[in-house]
This record gives sequence, C-alpha cells and structure tokens, in this order.
Amino acid sequence: MRRISVMKRMWTVACLLTALAFGSTARASGVKETLDLIPSDAWGFVMIRSLDQLDSTASRIQQSLGLPIPPQISAMALAPLNLVDAVDMTRPICVVVLDVQKMGGMNEAAVAIVPAKDPKAVLEKLSAEPSEEEGVSRVTVMGEPGFAAIKGKVVVIGPGQDAVTKVAKSKKTIGSSVSAGRSEAMGASDVYMSISLGAVATAYKDRVMPFMQMAMAAQDPTGETAQHIIKMFGEVAAFDLGLTFNDEGLAVVARITPTADGDLEKMIAADKGTEDELLAVLPKDKYLFSLASTINHSNAGKTASSDKPISGLLKSMRIPGATPEQLASMDKEYLKLHENLKRVALSFSALEDTAEGMIGLAIVAETNDSAAFVASLRKLFTTAMGLSDDEDFTAVKKHIVHKADAESVGGGKADTIEIRVDEIADATEGDKGDVEKVKKVLGSDMRIRFGAVGDNHVVMSLGGGKKRFEKIATGAKSSGGLSTDAGIAAVSKGLPAKKVAEMYFAVDHIMQTVKKVAAAVGEEDEVPFDMPTLNAPVAVTSAVEDTASRIDFVVPMKLIKACKEMFEKYSAAEAADMADDGDESDSDDGDSADESSDGEESGSDDGDSDEDSSDDGE
Repeated sequence: MRRISVMKRMWTVACLLTALAFGSTARASGVKETLDLIPSDAWGFVMIRSLDQLDSTASRIQQSLGLPIPPQISAMALAPLNLVDAVDMTRPICVVVLDVQKMGGMNEAAVAIVPAKDPKAVLEKLSAEPSEEEGVSRVTVMGEPGFAAIKGKVVVIGPGQDAVTKVAKSKKTIGSSVSAGRSEAMGASDVYMSISLGAVATAYKDRVMPFMQMAMAAQDPTGETAQHIIKMFGEVAAFDLGLTFNDEGLAVVARITPTADGDLEKMIAADKGTEDELLAVLPKDKYLFSLASTINHSNAGKTASSDKPISGLLKSMRIPGATPEQLASMDKEYLKLHENLKRVALSFSALEDTAEGMIGLAIVAETNDSAAFVASLRKLFTTAMGLSDDEDFTAVKKHIVHKADAESVGGGKADTIEIRVDEIADATEGDKGDVEKVKKVLGSDMRIRFGAVGDNHVVMSLGGGKKRFEKIATGAKSSGGLSTDAGIAAVSKGLPAKKVAEMYFAVDHIMQTVKKVAAAVGEEDEVPFDMPTLNAPVAVTSAVEDTASRIDFVVPMKLIKACKEMFEKYSAAEAADMADDGDESDSDDGDSADESSDGEESGSDDGDSDEDSSDDGE
C-alpha cells in the first residue's frame, strides 16, 4: 500500500510539472544536449522544455483563464523530491523509456534525465551510496530505493539499475539522427513526447495481430489488410506530439517520421502539398465545418490503401442480397473516380434563408475529367440502389429518385437525387412530426444536386435548393472564396504555408446554429449555451516537413476563454436553479408541517368533543 501511495504522489508531481510547463514561454536551451543522452534504441521519451519562469507562467495562466493554480508551483512540485534548489530551471527535463521487454517491465525501463546546477549535490540530497556498478549509486527517492548516475551536467535517476546504467554509459544516441525540423519542433514545444512506434509494434506484433485479424474478419477475411497495417506501424521510426500553451492559445503538433526506404516514407514523400488556397473554391458563408485536401496518387499510396474500399465496408455491414459482381463493380468505379480526383473541398454551413433549410452541404471536386467523374457518380448510385433485396431497403429506395441532367444551372446541367421523405415515412410508418423537423433543418426541397462545372470541376450540394447550387458552381470557377474568411485567415498565419490538407471547425457558428435549430424544432430549452461570434476556429492541417508527415492542431485563446465563460454562466444558472428548487422544497416541507400541525390540533379538539359527548351520554 505504501508503494502504491508513493507512486501516486510521483505521478501527481509528474502530471503537475507537465501541465504547467505548457505555459512556459522561454525557449529553453539544451535540446540537442538532451537528445545526445537518449539511447538510439529507446522506445520513447517525454521532454519538458524548461521550468524557468514556471511560477510567472502559472500566474499568467491563472490571470487569463482564472484557473485555481497555487503560487510557487515549481517549488511545490519539486519539494517532495528534495530538489528545489538543485535543479537547473533553464534546461530540459526528460523522462526516457527503454525497451520494456529487455528491461523486464515499464517501471524498470523508465529513467529521468534531470539537469542539475551541481550533480554531486543532487546525489547527496538523494542519500547516494555506492552500488555494484561503477559510476552508478544507490539512492532514495521519496522513500523508495532507486539508482542514479552523473553524466555531464545531468543526473540520470530511475528505479532500475540496468536502465540507469544504459543511459549513463550509452554512446550511440538519437542526437545525430534527429532532423532539423524535428529538433526545431522540440525547441518550440513546452512538452514534447516521442514514441518509437516501429520498435513497439515489432515487439508486440505477435500479440496484436490475432486480435486485429479477428476484429477485421468481416471485411478482411484473408487478414492481408491487418498484416499491412502492422507493417505500416513497423515503418514508423517515431510518432511525436509537441504541445504549447501561450497567449495565442493551445497548439499541438504531431509528426510521423518514417524509417528510411520503406513504403511509408515513399507515400509521405508523394504528398507534395501546395501553397494554393485549397478552400478558395468553396462559398464564403457562415460555415460550421470545412475541409480541403490534395489527393495522393503515388504507387506507394495505392499500396497503402485497400483495392476493395467499398466492398470491404459493405461486407462489414452485412447487407443482404449484395452479389460479388455488384461489389466488385462498385470497387472498380470508386477507384476510377478516385484516380480522376485531384483535390476536393467541402463545407457544412448555416444558411441564411431558412425557407430552403438551415444547414447546407457544399462539395467541390477538382478533377482531370469532370464528365467522366459525373458518369462514375451515376454508376455508383445506380449500383448501390440495386445492392440489396432486403424488404425494408426496397421499400425505401423506391422513394429515392435519381434524374440525370434534371436541371439547367448556370449554362450547365445538374443531376438530382430526390429524397421523398414524406413517402419514405409512409412506407416505413415513420413519425410525421420527425419528418417536418427534418424539413425545417434541411429544407423542403430534399434534393442532392451534382454536376460538372467546366472541364475540371464537379459540384455537389444539399440544402439551399437550386439557388445555392448555382452559388457554389459560380464560386468554384472564381478565387478567394472561403479562404478569405477572417477567422481562417487569422488562425492560418502560424500554420505551414504548404499544406496537404486543412480543416476548420467554427465552434461559435456551430453553437449558434445548434441553438437556432433547437428553437426551430421546439427544443430550445435543451440548449442552454450562448456563444458570440468570435472568428476563431479550431484548425487542423497536414503537411510534409523533412521526410515526416506533420499535423497541426490549434485552438485559439479567444475560443478557450469564450468556452470557459460560457460554461461558467451555465454553471451559475444551474446553481441558481438548484437553489430555487431547494427553496421551493423547503417551502413545501414547511407547508406540509403546518398542515400536519393543524391536523393534530383539530384531532385533539375532536377528541375532547368526543369525551364531552361521552360524558353527556353517561
């Protein structure tokens, strides 16, 4: 029990250091020196950039977000270790995990690399005594036995002697193999975590593979896909996460560094990215969510993806009546469609004209041949409608009607897929009230429209009617579009200019639209939150840096503060409601007590009356 308690305390201290190091703004020195201490075959590490100015940073976080962070947090965190005056606050602190299997467990494989002002003084504070291994001392950390060794200006500390010895005496480290981009990311991150995913995947492959094959048996009966996934994991030299929290907000950077000359490296290298504005083809409106991406057509990319993308999915859904020929036809047509695709952009938006629906979908695809792309879409739809002989599916599909070249739009033609929700409700004995709610949200004109716009673009829309389709089609041929949105432009400044894909979530628009939709369908009481327009979306982008795939995730400070204020208002309102309910309950209890008291007095009087009557009778 004592050991569990100590481990909990150590975990608390580690979490505290990690969480509050997010706020450090000083660029710590010593990243390269720290990397030169980590053995090349380590399974992973967590590096805290610096504890310098930790107290002032904690104070700044407390002031900006009002979080209950106590003063002198660094001293409080280091006090249990008796190292308050011994740690060098200007250099990185690192926890390294070696090969868990070789070391005999996670606890034995973990060591801490602690920068020290005076390494010998640190050993003295830890009650160091000689051990069997030269240069390694026995120490006591928070009452628990451990080992420590001095290496340059740091002290290597851990519960296992073998792990401490390996780190202290290793000459082959990761320092020389870390790329410039990766090293820069470490220096820019408050906390940086790295896992040698390939080494871990290889070590546990025989345990994981049977479970993966079992889970994927429906869509992958041969087990080839599961084997390919494990192979790809084995080619990840390092999976990294860097976290930074400052006045701009929260930034997370993920990096996937592949091993040299593998399929994964070739696939990542084929993602060239572009500095073009990928969202420029979408209409500039009150978007809720937007996504744009280039398409990878490399041979390595084809190797990594399934050659049965549709049939694998449908097999897992176990749709009755689907023949192998139909599934093969859908796979072939989908792959043809994908090969024709160069870029794609889509957005969900809140529509201003609620008569045509409250939410609209827009998709713009840049293709090599727009006419062929439309032909593939038509064939996919036709095949999909004939897949199943299930009675319920057959009853529904009669009321989903496709018409080729049904409408003339902006000098071109558009196909329509009409979803007759009233008839579907009748056929399935659906709730008419629910149908009306769907119409309010998506509009009474329940048609998916798609068509070629020029030789190289295909547009698809749902919601907003024919008028919105025309707007999207016009915008697909122009420039600027959604990429000029103020919020997107602001958050993009700190992101890589050359992107493979980008994604934005307008949380303010989403909250406003959810509330508006709830009011329209008569459920406004279910959404108590209010959020003003912020122009501060959550951003997610992907890019290629060095030979690595990089993913950035950004949450602006303006949004963080707004969410906090919104939650505080909600909590205050809930507390007030509970207090009112408590007052009413107390009042009801008081009334009940009064009534009970009155009843007792009345009963007493009646008793006296009975006694009087009895006496009279006598």
